Amino acid sequence: MAEQFWVGEYDDIDLSGEEVFDLIEEGLWALGFMIVEKNQDVGKFVARLKSSIVDSLGTVTFAKDQKHVTINVGYGIILPDVEYFSLDEKTVESEKTRLEGCWKNLVRLFDSLFLSGFVPVPDIRDNCCSNCGRVIDLDSNFCKYCGHKI
Repeated sequence: MAEQFWVGEYDDIDLSGEEVFDLIEEGLWALGFMIVEKNQDVGKFVARLKSSIVDSLGTVTFAKDQKHVTINVGYGIILPDVEYFSLDEKTVESEKTRLEGCWKNLVRLFDSLFLSGFVPVPDIRDNCCSNCGRVIDLDSNFCKYCGHKI
């Protein structure tokens, strides 16, 4: 089993630990990983990705401290015994490369989300008229719909 490890460090992240946990979970699901185990208390996922003949198993853990997030990804590729199953070695190697690419895409996803200065979407109520509730411009002094002074 070939093991790979990756660590990402991100600063100025305005997300709660629960939001980081949810974001990681969404990333795993979006890329087709099966979540075998998850534990929000310790910030850990165990995920699996399998092709028809090659399997992979890995962990994604994170730690959130103030505005700093550390994400660790470690995975292993489990190859079948080619001689025992009479498999074509080129096919096995191709499937191994595909699964490794999926794990690397997961890392790229985390990098793109966190390095881009990901911030949560602002609450829409912050941009609404307190009288009629309709969405207004942030720099408005009056609501363009009801005329209420902001």
